[in-house]
Formats: sequence, C-alpha cells, structure tokens
Amino acid sequence: MKNFFLTLHMLSMCLVVGTLFLQSLSVVLRLRLKSAHERVGLKKTQVRIHKFIYYPILFVTVASGIYLAIKTGVFDEAQWIYPKLGLLLVLVALGFQNGRQIKQPVTIGKKTSCCDATTLTPGYYSHHNRQRVVARWIPRCLPHQPRR
Repeated sequence: MKNFFLTLHMLSMCLVVGTLFLQSLSVVLRLRLKSAHERVGLKKTQVRIHKFIYYPILFVTVASGIYLAIKTGVFDEAQWIYPKLGLLLVLVALGFQNGRQIKQPVTIGKKTSCCDATTLTPGYYSHHNRQRVVARWIPRCLPHQPRR
C-alpha cells in the first residue's frame, strides 16, 4: 500500500507543477490574442482547468503526502520534511496567485506610436520626417503632416 501511495504522490506532484506551468503559459498566451472572443474562450478554459484539474490534483498530492508522512514516521525522525512543507506552501501560494491572474480581465491598451519617446533614440532616423534626430528626444508623436 505504501508503494501505491508513493507512486500516486510522485505522479500528482509532477502533475501539479506541470499544470501550474501550463496555466502560467496560458496567461501569457491570453495577452497575445487579438480577438476578444478568443480571450474570453481561453479565460473560460483556464478557469475550468484551475478549478477542476489543479485543485483536485493538489488535494491528492497533499493527502497522499500526509498519509505517507504519518505511515513512515517522518515527522519524528527526519528533518527534511520541514523544508518540503515550506515548498508546499510556496506552491499553494503560486497556485492562488495564478488563479488571481486568470480572473483579471485582459485589457488591450492604447498602442504607442513608433516615434514615442521610449522607442526613439538619438542619432537614428525617424521614418516620419526622414530627418536625422540628433541628441534630442521627441516627447510625444507629432501629428503627421502631408508631404509637400
């Protein structure tokens, strides 16, 4: 029975970490989607995975770990269990943080112009007016004027 719970614990630990990693990647993917319908669909999928896959697997991991620790007497003999419990708390905190990120709405901000002060560097050409910008910053993009 101990081998079964050890195998269950190891597999569920790998699944918890993998699911958390996959959820983090999907949060980044949702930021890159263009359509609002795609973002809403991915958010629904993320919420379902987080509620119905991550939390049950985390419960199985914690339950099998507690069973193994009690049956083998680890709390009495070994000192390595305490750092592992600390890492478990970090993993649970990361799971809650990931859940908060999933629930936040994705807002696509106003696009910055290509001649914004953060992208224009002195000494490079501005493609808007074809003049060399030397040692001065343009604080914001000026309105485009037609060519003469």
